[in-house]
Amino acid sequence: MFYLIQVSVYTAAMLIIYALFLRNRGVHSFARYYLLLCAVLPFLLPFISLPQEFGVELQQAIGFRMVLPEIVVGSNLALKAAPILNWVMLVYLVVAGLLFLRQIINMAAILRLVSKNRKIKGDGYTLVTECGYGPGSFGSYIFFPFGEVNETILKHEEAHTRMHHTIDVVLVNFIQALAWPNLFIQIIKTELKQVHEFQADASVVIDRDDYARLLLGSVFNVPSIPIMHLFIIHPIKRRIMMLQKKNQGSPARPIMQVSLSMMLLVGAAMAVQSCSKHVPGDATNTTGKTLSEKVPPASTNLNLVPVSEMKNLEKYPTYPDLGGFLMLEIKYPESARKNNIQGRVTVQFVVDSYGDVLYPRIVKSPDTVLSTEALRVLGKMNKWEPGVMKGKKVDVEMTLPILFKLDN
Repeated sequence: MFYLIQVSVYTAAMLIIYALFLRNRGVHSFARYYLLLCAVLPFLLPFISLPQEFGVELQQAIGFRMVLPEIVVGSNLALKAAPILNWVMLVYLVVAGLLFLRQIINMAAILRLVSKNRKIKGDGYTLVTECGYGPGSFGSYIFFPFGEVNETILKHEEAHTRMHHTIDVVLVNFIQALAWPNLFIQIIKTELKQVHEFQADASVVIDRDDYARLLLGSVFNVPSIPIMHLFIIHPIKRRIMMLQKKNQGSPARPIMQVSLSMMLLVGAAMAVQSCSKHVPGDATNTTGKTLSEKVPPASTNLNLVPVSEMKNLEKYPTYPDLGGFLMLEIKYPESARKNNIQGRVTVQFVVDSYGDVLYPRIVKSPDTVLSTEALRVLGKMNKWEPGVMKGKKVDVEMTLPILFKLDN
């Protein structure tokens, strides 16, 4: 679900760029492919990050220290969260399945429509007349509700088939079914179909005023199947407005504006992913090794990496599935629960060049009973993958915040 939230945020950002620089600007082909990019690229951005050396430098620039993500421990937190997450996932899958089924049913309906009605083979298209649907098109099929065929409308729908607009709509429909919580995909689909109409309108060679009158005179309710391209698609006002625009301006300007905006957006996304992916990570060797003598690192002979040199780390100390391990191992002390004791325990320790946890110490804690539990679990974390700098394994001081929180 967090992934879908990220996708929604990136989709919204790309649509803002579209609204600012491309909507109703006359660069229809570029707008079409940009909208398709809006539907696809946000799903990829969460997986893109800067190379590690840039990520480290970025974290250093914003004051990053070796602080692990905070772990929240509640008396019944995990037991309560699991059923809720299971229900959320079930609802998501059921809705996605129904939306996929709807798309398949719509396409099957069009195929039945084609098979049951009169067909006339044209140049690159098949005309289906007297079908009660349309005027509109899907794939290489052009539909007219009655036997009479308007040549201007036919040329318009032929442009849809020639430019393969149906592929765009089907693709976005299936993306919408897969990521239905992302409401911005509906906006993409609406705008994309409108741009398709702009492209098809522009391909019809006829007096603009006459064509506008044809659009206005054709506004009537006709049966349709949702995935069709209909000749009458609202809002009509935008189509007439685009027809009457005589000077669209230089197409290079909006294209340049969108390109620069997208570079900034992708760069920002990569920076965000770098700051999260290069945080010390996550392994579950729980041998119960006894911690070394609990003395502050400053009084030892360890060769600790200074904070100012963190940017030179080639690899952070990592402990696979750190969050999962701690959530399973940390037990809320019974005495702390009875006495309503809660709060954040901050532990500092050293991961040495062998991957051992040394010299743990409590920096801040609301109560010794919580401190004892934090140190107990820390003693079971063995072994880490040590940090690496200049090709050599090094000693790194780490900080781990643990929030003990009662359910009430």
